[in-house]
Amino acid sequence: MSLSENLKIIGEVTLTATSKSGEVRKEVTRNLVVDEGLQLLAAKLFDAGSLAYKNAFGEATTKTDLVYFEGRKNKDYAYDIAEVAIGTNTTAQAATDTYANQVSLGTKISKRWDNGKVDGVTPNNAFYVQADFDATTADTLIESSTVVPIRECLLYAAAYDSPLDANPNRKLVARTKLKNAEGFLKFSSDRLTVAWKLQIGV
Repeated sequence: MSLSENLKIIGEVTLTATSKSGEVRKEVTRNLVVDEGLQLLAAKLFDAGSLAYKNAFGEATTKTDLVYFEGRKNKDYAYDIAEVAIGTNTTAQAATDTYANQVSLGTKISKRWDNGKVDGVTPNNAFYVQADFDATTADTLIESSTVVPIRECLLYAAAYDSPLDANPNRKLVARTKLKNAEGFLKFSSDRLTVAWKLQIGV
């Protein structure tokens, strides 16, 4: 049995593009929470040294639990979901996908999530994060001066040694190749919202 079956975590990503004239296009697709991401999520609960573990099991915490330190970003429990990315890689998602083996494939743009919700999400065992891509060329996939379709979405986690750490470690939580063979086109005049929902215990 795979790690995802043991932990029973599934994901769903929703892309919503709004044109300058107000036209709305949407695509919803299920995604794969990869092994690398499942290990991070498990570490949040099952690493006895993590703050999440101590809170979940009612153990006493100290100020040192919140302190940054050199090497902290090498601890799985130190990772938090941080960024949503769109990209052009057309390879199907696989449980063995990692940040390291995916980051250089195709063109990618990542944005820090700017909206999230845990309480009041349907179903009640789910949570989501959302990132907004602006109506600019910088937030649009362009290759050889031509706008190209979004073929994949990725969810990244990051860990820092300090609040000023400009070089965090990143890992891949989830990835999906869009089911539409033509991809999802975001023009530079479109605003795009990517909302990522993870459901636990399904």
